[in-house]
Amino acid sequence: MLYLSRLVDGYLPGLTTMLTWIISTLVLLVLLAFPPTRSALSWFIDVPGKLIFQWVLFLVLRLFQAHMVVVRNLLLPRAAIFPTLESKDRVRRE
Repeated sequence: MLYLSRLVDGYLPGLTTMLTWIISTLVLLVLLAFPPTRSALSWFIDVPGKLIFQWVLFLVLRLFQAHMVVVRNLLLPRAAIFPTLESKDRVRRE
C-alpha cells in the first residue's frame, strides 16, 4: 500500500488525500447501514456534537467581537481612544 501511495503521488499529487477521504466516507456509510453501529455513532455525534457546536459558536462570536473592536479603533479619531491630559475635553467619546 505504501508503494502504491508513493507511485500515485508521484504522478498525481493529492490523489492519496482524495482516496483517503473517499474510503473513510464509504466506511462511515457502511457503519451507518447497520442499526447497532448506527446507534453508537449517533451517541458520539449527538452528545459531543452539542458541546463542539457551542464551543465553535463561542469562538466565532469572540472573533467577531475582536474584529469589531479593531474596526472601531480604526474609525475613531485617536483623541477619542487615547485622550491627552492637556486636553480640556476629558469626556471620552465612543
